[in-house]
Amino acid sequence: MRFPVKIKFRRIVATIFGKTAAYPRYRVAVTVNGRRRFQGFDDFGAAKEAAEKLARELSRGSNIAALTGKEIADTIAVRDLLANHVQATGRKVTMVQAVSEYLDAARCLDLMPLSEAVQHAIRAVAGVRADRVPVATAVEEFNATRRKKTVAPSGRRPQLSPRLAYQDEIRLRVLAKAFASDVLDVTPDHLRLLFDTELGELSPKSRNHYRGTIRSWLKWSREQGYLPLDTRLLEAPALVPEKVMGAEIGIYSAVELRTLLDKSEGEVQLLIAVGAFAGLRTQELVRLDFADLWRRPGFIEVTALKSKTRARRLVPICPALQRWLEPWRGHREGPIWTFKENEFHVRFRELCAKAKVDRKQNALRHSFISYRLAESHDENKVAQQSGTSPTMIFTNYRQLATEQEAKEWFSVQPTGSAQNVVQMPAATGGK
Repeated sequence: MRFPVKIKFRRIVATIFGKTAAYPRYRVAVTVNGRRRFQGFDDFGAAKEAAEKLARELSRGSNIAALTGKEIADTIAVRDLLANHVQATGRKVTMVQAVSEYLDAARCLDLMPLSEAVQHAIRAVAGVRADRVPVATAVEEFNATRRKKTVAPSGRRPQLSPRLAYQDEIRLRVLAKAFASDVLDVTPDHLRLLFDTELGELSPKSRNHYRGTIRSWLKWSREQGYLPLDTRLLEAPALVPEKVMGAEIGIYSAVELRTLLDKSEGEVQLLIAVGAFAGLRTQELVRLDFADLWRRPGFIEVTALKSKTRARRLVPICPALQRWLEPWRGHREGPIWTFKENEFHVRFRELCAKAKVDRKQNALRHSFISYRLAESHDENKVAQQSGTSPTMIFTNYRQLATEQEAKEWFSVQPTGSAQNVVQMPAATGGK
């Protein structure tokens, strides 16, 4: 018999190849969907019978007969896996659905294995609440939790500054008004539009304040399960702080200080003197008790409870300040300022207008630091006294004043009995 033997049924041809030294079996070959398929047999009769069956079935449009043994085994295995899936989940999936969805996912994931991508997705949504929360609702919840932190236990400072909490509330309500969506739907593009439109006309410094507030809210939302644990919103380009040019630091001259002290009286005059000659921040000034002036002879003690940085420090009382404190030596206890901080700003602004001295932002403290640095040439010492860092002192206050100007500043003392101690009425609003 001459090989190859061709078995033809209609237009389908199955070819039988004889045994060779390289392949000692009869092989039946057919072409299915443009690909050659082979099956091996030990005897010619079995090969001829299989070739005839293949030709008949393929001519009828069936490709089943052309499957290899491995392909048949794989098909059965997939069928069993899908049956187990239906039994476990109740969801029926066909072989075509399973394969097509896998290929679509693999195409999107490129080189990442599908199982790894699924695990990543599970970790991403872990802890996310099933109920979707609107941005406005989440903002009000956040504000409510912050307000609780502004209430101080007896004898202690609040965990959060009421002024900071109030400012954050105002900023976040702008966010809530702009985003009429659920927290989970907020995207980096939403944040970009917020800063480009609603906040576009603000200064870089003000926009940075918004960024800090929004980042705090996003972190809180993640903790509440309103956002995935690995949300990328915190790395959104719109939340990257802008570079801010440092504002020019304004200081008073010794003449201006003399005018302010001479035109003031009572507790306002006392706090101006302490701010000018000890460099306390305004919020530290209005928290002082009279005991803080006398507890440590030669020093004002800014306790951790009253310090902005919550770190205790001692500020030396210079001779000029000692003279301004003398009329108050009989006052040993109780708060110096019985009003809120804003009331001091109002009174100081009125004083500047009355004295015809330009009001400069935080200038009492700025002046003290500038003149003390010009006098001592020691940023470390000045930083320790003013409760900030040497780097901050060196960067912002170096060469703002001369030694002569410093000498004039620290020579401003009361003249005669000009300092009348006038008691202010007690306030009902507290500090």
